[in-house]
Amino acid sequence: MSRRPGLSLTEVLVALFIMGIGTIAILTLFPLGALNMAQALRDDRTTQCATQAGAYLRWYWKSQYDKPGAVPPNKALDDEKFFQALDDPASPAFTPPSTAGSLVMPIPTGDKGPSYPVVIDPMGVVARPAGGPSQLFVGDDGRGDAASATTPNQTNLARRNMNQVTTNSDPNKFALRTCTLLDGYGYNGGVPVKTGPPDKFGNPTGPVDRDMRYNWLWVIQRPNNSARYDVGATVVVFDRRAHLYAPAGSETVYAPYDTSKDPTFSNEATSVPGSSKVVFTGRIPPIQKGSWLLDATVTCLYNGAPFVPPTDPRSSPPTPDPNWPPQPHVRNASFYRVVSASTDPANTVMQVELEVPLRPDQGAGSIPIQVVHRRFVVLNGVAEVFELPDAVTTK
Repeated sequence: MSRRPGLSLTEVLVALFIMGIGTIAILTLFPLGALNMAQALRDDRTTQCATQAGAYLRWYWKSQYDKPGAVPPNKALDDEKFFQALDDPASPAFTPPSTAGSLVMPIPTGDKGPSYPVVIDPMGVVARPAGGPSQLFVGDDGRGDAASATTPNQTNLARRNMNQVTTNSDPNKFALRTCTLLDGYGYNGGVPVKTGPPDKFGNPTGPVDRDMRYNWLWVIQRPNNSARYDVGATVVVFDRRAHLYAPAGSETVYAPYDTSKDPTFSNEATSVPGSSKVVFTGRIPPIQKGSWLLDATVTCLYNGAPFVPPTDPRSSPPTPDPNWPPQPHVRNASFYRVVSASTDPANTVMQVELEVPLRPDQGAGSIPIQVVHRRFVVLNGVAEVFELPDAVTTK
């Protein structure tokens, strides 16, 4: 009896198994490709934002310094509040700096050290209560320690608007237009979507529906406060940050782990310049790989020791106080990308590793500040941070 040519069941199963593996491998490429395309689009949009925001700030800075009537060396000082805040974050909203109730001390215009950092955030200003602490300073709850967890936060990292926005007939709308990428459109059948009612031919009218997914703010700081024309700038781009609305916890402030309270974590609890690790305990920040941390440590020196305003170091100050006013000390506003974040089983301690080590403190001099004096802010929705390669300058 002759054998009939063909495949055995075993051979068929082996062939199906091999084909299944190949099919799965091919199908896996589709979601990976979609994710890569989404990330590429996001990178493209955030880069557009940084380019547009950087160009706008350079133009605006120069236009304010060169405007008619501006007098050197403090040009546009009376018109632009963020110019004032570079020297004194408390000006003009709080007690005059020369009195004991002020939050921070001004820096002389001739000081060779860095100025105070200032956040220029028109959208953040119009979204918060007028004149409130969270409008004038970054951060909207306690400073991270248990004693101040319910107190309005004062990071002393000033937030200010632009005169170009505040003097407009509709500052809310103008803040949105100034700090938003308007190049994204909503489409329907290949035609840009319009938000108005249809005309007599059935075609929609009104303004084009723009995506407005990406918006930004600036962080500026003079490297040398005596060089009044030159300022360094960073563009912070957000993904889906709401306009005219600042939800609770959108700018939560945290303090790092206090190593003096528990020596068990003494090796990991390092948030000092040169270290890439930060450890938080108690309140755990909602961060993960790819998130951003803002070092918003702004301190003063009182009686030779650093303290974090607005905490007044004097329980019963003598009159006159030879150590008053305190001297400006650390003035940080640096962003760090998180590369890993892990918590302990009880979810009470988080160890965070940064992409780059913490930079040297700005303006610290020879007196180091302690771990508990540092303040980190988690800004919700940060997509990317761009440090402008060249300082913004009028010359």
